[in-house]
Amino acid sequence: MWQMASKGTKITIAITIAILVLAIAAAAEFYQATQSATNPLVFTVSAYPNKVTIMQAQNSTITIGVACLKGIPEPVTLTASGGPNGTIYQFTNQTEQLAQNGTVNTNLAIMVPPSAVSDTYNVNITASTADGQTNSTVYTLIVVNSEIQVLGTVTATSCVYISPGRSVDSFPTEIIFESIATNQTYQTHSLFQQ
Repeated sequence: MWQMASKGTKITIAITIAILVLAIAAAAEFYQATQSATNPLVFTVSAYPNKVTIMQAQNSTITIGVACLKGIPEPVTLTASGGPNGTIYQFTNQTEQLAQNGTVNTNLAIMVPPSAVSDTYNVNITASTADGQTNSTVYTLIVVNSEIQVLGTVTATSCVYISPGRSVDSFPTEIIFESIATNQTYQTHSLFQQ
């Protein structure tokens, strides 16, 4: 039947099909826009842990979670700002595709420079969509000196017995301290001499 149709009829049918395809595409786009307007995306951003203590010139990693609470899921782009000058923030995945009523997690590596000033900083983590929606969270970054002053006295009265009546004085060559505030371990070399 198609072969028996005239050239004009074939053109008319082709134009009608093209218009129909364009109309369906426009209707789908309109439906998507209507759904976005009537059912906007609502999402939250969280950081775990929300407080990090780090020494100068060291790295730490935290987990960033973005949860889609309702609406049509979209990709979100993550950024970090704040902290001491020269701090580098690197996301495992800077852009994440949200899932309906789901949470996506990515790691954030924090690299603090040796020149960082010891202080407490607020760091903002922001998630943004292509249409300009944003949400953010704040976590606390505490920077401590990589070299610390230890006050106190260490008394060493160690002695190693070799055999009855024979002993050799022995002193520690290094001492390890653990900070109660940060749970960091510090190692120092002894100045004791025989």
